[in-house]
Amino acid sequence: MKIEEYQENITKLLSNPDTALAEMDSVMEALKDDLAARDSLLEENEKLKTSISDLRETNIKLYLRSTGENQEPNKEEPEVDPDVAATDEFFENLI
Repeated sequence: MKIEEYQENITKLLSNPDTALAEMDSVMEALKDDLAARDSLLEENEKLKTSISDLRETNIKLYLRSTGENQEPNKEEPEVDPDVAATDEFFENLI
């Protein structure tokens, strides 16, 4: 039911308070059905958001794995003798 239909039915119920309680069941049933459908859609929406996020992460990892390994080989840092490094640092501090 749309909001306009709810407004119309509730206005009709309130216009005749003597029978409002008896006729309220149909409005309540429609409201229960609509709220159950809404809850179901919200739950499905959250599942889809999670799925999209997982797929996006997986795609990024696959892309990085496929492009990162082929373009740049691992560059190793040259090993530095600790004595030479200490001497170089000493002379840099003198200046």
